[in-house]
Amino acid sequence: MEARATVDRQGEPALERAVAELLEDGELQRHALKARRVYEGRRDHLVSRLRTQRHLRELLEFDVPSGGLALWLRARDGIDVEAWSRRAAAQGLLFTPGSAHGGERLARQGFRAGYAALEPRELDAAVTLLGKSA
Repeated sequence: MEARATVDRQGEPALERAVAELLEDGELQRHALKARRVYEGRRDHLVSRLRTQRHLRELLEFDVPSGGLALWLRARDGIDVEAWSRRAAAQGLLFTPGSAHGGERLARQGFRAGYAALEPRELDAAVTLLGKSA
């Protein structure tokens, strides 16, 4: 940090000006709106698939977030999420059990289902594997 402070006392004017121009031109705002639409679409696709899979509907609960890049899924009581994660991994689907994120209830019964990097067809495949590994 000391070396960086010595070298970079005033910031990087060219970079700062470029970011300022993106803000002034509205480019960052347009990008943010576009990204939000893409992620909302992926979220909604995943939610729809989870809700239409009868088997998963019986096993999982979740709230639809107003933003973000993942759903937090809660398995019904008595379901071993760690074992489910291992079975899913054996089929090529990785999901992060709540134990990786802390919190007693979440650690036992929840997991994170990220959707931001996945296209709808990939989300479809993930939901199928999630159901098969349950």
